[in-house]
Amino acid sequence: MDNILPTRRRNARPDTAPQAPDADPNGALERSLLASILESPAQALDRPNLRWLCANAPRSFSDPLCGLAAAEVHRQGPEANLATVISELERAEQIDCEGRRYLLTLAAEALPVDLAELDAQKLVEDRRPARLAETLKEASAQLESIPTRWEQIIEATGETLRTLASEGPGALDTPLTLTSLPDTRETDPDELIRDRFLCRGATLLFVGRTGLGKSSFTLQLAIAWATGRECFGFRPASPLRSLFIQSENDSRDLAEMRSGIFDGLELPQADRTAAGEAVHVATIDDSTGIEFVRRRLAPLVERVKPDLLWLDPLLAYLGGDVSDQRTVSDFLRVHLAPIIHRARLGFIPIHHTPKAPREDNGNSWATTDFAYAGAGSAELANFPRAVVSLEPTKRTGIFKLRLGKRGRRLGWLEVDGETPAYERLIAHGRRGIFWREPDPDEELTASTGAFNRSAILELVPGDRPISKDALISLAKTRKDIGEKRAKGFLAELLDAEEVFEWRVARKGTNPKRFIARRPQAEEDLE
Repeated sequence: MDNILPTRRRNARPDTAPQAPDADPNGALERSLLASILESPAQALDRPNLRWLCANAPRSFSDPLCGLAAAEVHRQGPEANLATVISELERAEQIDCEGRRYLLTLAAEALPVDLAELDAQKLVEDRRPARLAETLKEASAQLESIPTRWEQIIEATGETLRTLASEGPGALDTPLTLTSLPDTRETDPDELIRDRFLCRGATLLFVGRTGLGKSSFTLQLAIAWATGRECFGFRPASPLRSLFIQSENDSRDLAEMRSGIFDGLELPQADRTAAGEAVHVATIDDSTGIEFVRRRLAPLVERVKPDLLWLDPLLAYLGGDVSDQRTVSDFLRVHLAPIIHRARLGFIPIHHTPKAPREDNGNSWATTDFAYAGAGSAELANFPRAVVSLEPTKRTGIFKLRLGKRGRRLGWLEVDGETPAYERLIAHGRRGIFWREPDPDEELTASTGAFNRSAILELVPGDRPISKDALISLAKTRKDIGEKRAKGFLAELLDAEEVFEWRVARKGTNPKRFIARRPQAEEDLE
């Protein structure tokens, strides 16, 4: 009977024999935790450490009966209670009369749930070293027994060690005080793309329609960045090493891209060699989801040690419904994020838009709307630090880059040299597979009748003037309206007095011209 009495009551009996030296030192802790769980199942399951113990029971308990009871609480959920747990365990013939009495006598050991939560964390942390040591001991025995399978044994052992090291809800987070944050005047050692557009541990989502050339464009970025070169306004903080994991192109396709980009960029031989050694490509088309991340991606990251990890396309590796919030969040935040942070790399998934753009080609969208341009869950816009989209225009071979999130950090400017820009045009190469800046004469025009002068009026701020050159530039980049047509619409607006021209004197040259929604006042002349 003594061995089933509550610990506190048993230890208070003067005639109780001392605990055996090799008994589990956490036995009393386990009984106390189970008593707390059975007393308030709903509150216990709302605490991360207690919930984890129940979810992983019976393995998470050394006492088999405690493990069975905790597992049953997890199965029944918040509606569980001591009576239903005992009833189900008896029905399943997992406990007998002594087991029933054991559970009934635990009530006196229950702790307040908040204290039990802290004890649960201690239980996980106390057992972790022993489990790690046991895993290494088993691996050593396996290597001695079957040395020819050393690669598989090491891979499986490494995965087990990583799981054990991170199992449980983890230690309590330690918040930073504002005064302990870094000095913004100091250079960020984790900066990858200036000015902190992409840093180590962060994600840049690249989005575009099928068939535009996303693979070649992103490979060109990787090659340029490997040599420390700026590419289409993206400036690397230093030469960057890349790991490309892709599923859509065979080795000949990749070789054609490499040669086209090398020739198109007119790279000297030294830069071709440097880029060729710094950019690694792995083709994987037979694995998805958590198995892909653990067994294929993680070992490659460990071997290559890249600054940038590219995934082309994201949908090939997700392993689930891209519209399902839980699927996307688990893949990105639970499985990929720990690797991104542990390896201190930048992550660039390449993703598809859901369908061809609407008829207005995004003209009614705000800049930040393009953060949600990718197909699927909104988590695909929330998780990345930055989002860039690639879109076709009305002219074949000319495309538009849009910065949908945190774009201002890149420092792109309109033609006036002052107004932040969030779009720019790029073009297919004339020979070979590569991308280039459009020539000045490759002016974009909108479809006939697609716009009228109201399209230009929408670009004029309501509270301040905009320079005439900047307005014409915005008409081109945001509305796909060519310069000649934009000037014609502007003339109509001026004639109708819907907008007004301002002139601001400049020393030694002609006045600078602005467009505003109200007439110029005398104080506006300065």
